Amino acid sequence: MARCVRPPYDPSAAGRRGPSTTPRRRVRRAANDNSPARRDPALLRAALLHFARHGMAAASVAASQAMAAAASGDNARFVHWRDVCALIDPRHAAELADPSVHWRR
Repeated sequence: MARCVRPPYDPSAAGRRGPSTTPRRRVRRAANDNSPARRDPALLRAALLHFARHGMAAASVAASQAMAAAASGDNARFVHWRDVCALIDPRHAAELADPSVHWRR
């Protein structure tokens, strides 16, 4: 009965496949959420807890909270809920950019 034996690994041979046939493109910055605007750990925690409570409806609920705060004239609460909404769904939050705009879903 013959055994399969792997040849020993030669680290000096790693990467020696010859010249690449595909040109390398310069990669832009990653399109993730590491922007300076999203580095507030307290806001991130609030958004994650809100998402845990409301699931896929979290952005709509946050937007509703923001609009209720805008209607009551509480600008600090409006900004908080708008930012929570922006972390969950930036397009949805773009509709909340101006508290004077009437918004309904």
